[in-house]
Amino acid sequence: MIFNDKKLVRRIDELSSELKALRTELLQKNRHLHGETWDYIKNARPRVDFATKTLLMQMYRERAAKGDILDFQKVAYSNYSQFCEDGVLEYIFELIGTTNKVVVEMCCGPGSECNATNLILNNGWAGLLIDGSETNIAKAKTFFNRSLAGFRHPKLVNAWITRGNINSLISDNMIAGEIDLFSLDVDGNDYWFLEALTVIQPRVIILEAQMLLGPDLDCSVPYDDDFVVGEHEYNGQIKHMYSGASVRAFSRLCVQKGYRLVGKVGDSSPNIIFIKNGVGEEYFPAIEVADIFADLGAHYLDHFRGVREVSFANFDWLDLAADKTG
Repeated sequence: MIFNDKKLVRRIDELSSELKALRTELLQKNRHLHGETWDYIKNARPRVDFATKTLLMQMYRERAAKGDILDFQKVAYSNYSQFCEDGVLEYIFELIGTTNKVVVEMCCGPGSECNATNLILNNGWAGLLIDGSETNIAKAKTFFNRSLAGFRHPKLVNAWITRGNINSLISDNMIAGEIDLFSLDVDGNDYWFLEALTVIQPRVIILEAQMLLGPDLDCSVPYDDDFVVGEHEYNGQIKHMYSGASVRAFSRLCVQKGYRLVGKVGDSSPNIIFIKNGVGEEYFPAIEVADIFADLGAHYLDHFRGVREVSFANFDWLDLAADKTG
């Protein structure tokens, strides 16, 4: 059958409506499932099994020995992470090695989706996972109980994080000094927590930056013990339009702490990665803040600029550059 343009457009619209209706029907039919099963279905994603991962790690070592270092986008995959951080973190630690295989993650969610989970489940790491939601921690306990033998369980802590308690939350759980990984994504006071952190010295830091601020601004939300993302929405604008800090702010702070910016994972809402100076520089040299935005198209950049204008017109952002100099 040959469609003319109008028939083709109409048929595409019909198919789109049918697909939406089918998805709604499937969601409604499956809502009776046990909560854990339903969560698993919603969070299902392609995974890399142990055998495949072993072969990948061998290939990474062989290529690195020849000076062939792969772009993060080429090694990215997701077993439990949100934006394919699992593959990137495994790649980094395959090349730089590990010391104690300890990870601290702040705002771990329900455990089924966080940066620490793949390392804990599939690589034998020890973890301290903290979240301000009692519900999330309860779900995380159920998740790890189902997935792990008792002696390998991460320490799960329900606590509201502030810059006044961040160090004691870690040290009270018998972690201090050098660790391999610190993951931070609280959608709010991230900059202030990283600034206050002194009890651990991670070899690798992964955190979420506020991309709408672009490469040029050194800004953060002002510190507030009770900051909650989403309580500052304006006229239905994007939920995360007022939270976190800019890439430049994090980069400046990390340089002061002895780290270098090495890359990102994801596009419109990526996690950015820092590695401690003196660790793996032959594999992962420093990059510039502008490099984080270099592969974003005009559509994203225009979107960021538009949201930023609305956010700056309606919310109080702190200019850290001015604050540090004046």
